[in-house]
Amino acid sequence: MSKPIPVVPCGQRPEVSKGVQIMLEPEYEVTHIILSASQFCAEVPPLLLGTISTSSPSIPTPNIGTQNYTSPPRVIITGAGYDDAAIEEMRKACATDNALTVPWLRADMSRQPPYKPWEKEYGEHLVGRIKTLLGELEARGGLEGDGIYHY
Repeated sequence: MSKPIPVVPCGQRPEVSKGVQIMLEPEYEVTHIILSASQFCAEVPPLLLGTISTSSPSIPTPNIGTQNYTSPPRVIITGAGYDDAAIEEMRKACATDNALTVPWLRADMSRQPPYKPWEKEYGEHLVGRIKTLLGELEARGGLEGDGIYHY
């Protein structure tokens, strides 16, 4: 089995994010979980630069991701709670010299699941779409470079 691909999902509910983490395994490793745009702007740019560790001052509190920072994340996954303005702010925070450019996966708001965000089926539905899109991108060699893709 190949090494899991490190990803950073961005949600707003820790319990949903933790469920997403479990469902993405074993193909993907959720190294860091983001719960707000401001947290993203403070913590993800150093991750993309490969300059962060579990003892880094950029991480004020323990993260519920694996905290395996040996490889930078290869994909950013944002949930439905992040609007265009938040995504723009987050992408600008990552526009630093030498930062790894990665694909960004965004929820397709026209395809919302028929479940409430706190229901297990909600996460299962979205993770199914995320894995399908990641598989398609991998097959096309699309886990390299910047881009926004909707799941």
